Amino acid sequence: MFRSRTGRQAARLLLALSALTPAACVTTASSPYHATAAGSPTRVRVTNQLFEDVTVYLRTEGGPEIRLGVVPGLTSRTLPARAAWLGARSTVLSARTLGARVTHVSQPVLLVSGFALDWVVEPSPSLSAASIRVVP
Repeated sequence: MFRSRTGRQAARLLLALSALTPAACVTTASSPYHATAAGSPTRVRVTNQLFEDVTVYLRTEGGPEIRLGVVPGLTSRTLPARAAWLGARSTVLSARTLGARVTHVSQPVLLVSGFALDWVVEPSPSLSAASIRVVP
């Protein structure tokens, strides 16, 4: 088909690029940088590793604290977060034990519609960790 060396090289390059194109379009759950559908639900999954129940609050930069719900001790619970509460501002979660003896605070994260936040509340506030993933 291609007789010249340049033509064969161009054909190989075109074939290689066409093979890579579908792989570039695949969205992986491990990368939070892929676009998601507008209006997708945003969920906050809190794993409480304390013996005490905690009340979870969400606060965006410059905004009020919003109560998401209660997570009983030694359990996990998924709490909804409304899209109106989120946006292009950093979000911080806090968990308070009943009587507010201890407050655990997550590191600031950018949480937008269609993402999910997994937060593990550890007995030591400095060990609590949060991770973001794209909702499948």
